[in-house]
Amino acid sequence: MIAGGVSLRPGIHTPDGKAARNQGRMAGPAPYGFTYLLGQLVVHPDEVEQLLHILDLWNQGQPWAQGHFSAT
Repeated sequence: MIAGGVSLRPGIHTPDGKAARNQGRMAGPAPYGFTYLLGQLVVHPDEVEQLLHILDLWNQGQPWAQGHFSAT
């Protein structure tokens, strides 16, 4: 989407961000794995894969930070 010129997250201090707030479309920052697109909450293509991996580990009863992600 970014390569196509679509801004995924308008900054709160930009005209688009201010307009979205004034129209009540944004209740706050989008949760990790999601973003606002045209006023709707949608899946963020770059974040959802990591989110699903964390949820899979959680569903298996494994801690998400125990050696599954490197901090390099």
